[in-house]
Amino acid sequence: MLFIHVPAYYERACVCRLLVGMWIQLFQQFTGMNVIMYYSTQIFGKINVAEFVSTAVVGIINFLTTFGTLALVDKAGRKPLLLLGSLSMVVTCALGGTVIVASGGNDNLSEAQGYRVVLSVCAFVFSFALTWGPVAWVVTSEIFPLRVRGKLVSITTASNWAANFAIGKWTPLLLLPSVLDVQGILFLMAVLNTAALIFVLLAVPETKGRSLESMDQLFERDNLLDSSDYTFYLRCIQSYFMNDRASAGAQYCSPCCCSGPGAGAAVRASANLRRAGFFVVFLALGMLVLYPALWDQLGYNTR
Repeated sequence: MLFIHVPAYYERACVCRLLVGMWIQLFQQFTGMNVIMYYSTQIFGKINVAEFVSTAVVGIINFLTTFGTLALVDKAGRKPLLLLGSLSMVVTCALGGTVIVASGGNDNLSEAQGYRVVLSVCAFVFSFALTWGPVAWVVTSEIFPLRVRGKLVSITTASNWAANFAIGKWTPLLLLPSVLDVQGILFLMAVLNTAALIFVLLAVPETKGRSLESMDQLFERDNLLDSSDYTFYLRCIQSYFMNDRASAGAQYCSPCCCSGPGAGAAVRASANLRRAGFFVVFLALGMLVLYPALWDQLGYNTR
């Protein structure tokens, strides 16, 4: 496999892990974070705001928020953070693009509307720095066997830099008014984050608290989707509303989706889902409160 000697017993599992690791790294770039980091001054200049001050604020948010992951990654888990990050980035990108479209384009943006787009970008950066930024590297460092970890992690890292190069190369073209412009870029980022959310939901297993031996079981499946615990989380949602979390965990929990007794895993999964739900609702309500003019522009008079 790619000039790497892997025993036959590990061959298929390593290919599966490599594909998952490469796509995690690709989607980390496809979230669009480096579109903002590389071209923020150009983007903010197009929406009539102080581009250098806004860029500095974005950088500070990115730096400080990353430390929050240290407290969350071993409590909330890897997969819930990736799902939550994708969902919140979809919301923030869509809101920023909608503000620009509703105002009639970049040229018609007022300064106040421009700063609402900046606020969306700041919320996007906050979401990325708390989730996909660090967590993608955590997952790709955990899923490979020790004997081939260095080489396979190198390949996943190479895919990250390849996507990084493509983003750096093509973003200036996409930012042209005749191609996508700022609003088009934001909507494209929302679409790609939706794809990342679906990929994590269906194909990425939870790796928190798993040993190397139990990690092998996650990828010794006939189908890549079998390595995921998305059905377990759906069952936990159902059991939460039926107030039967313990029995649901005992019935539906499998080796690939829990690291302890079934009942305990179900309770933890339900708690993670509630926290994620509260965060998304809070983020959405906050955005609606901060965007009163958006509803007027869409035809809903709030005054």
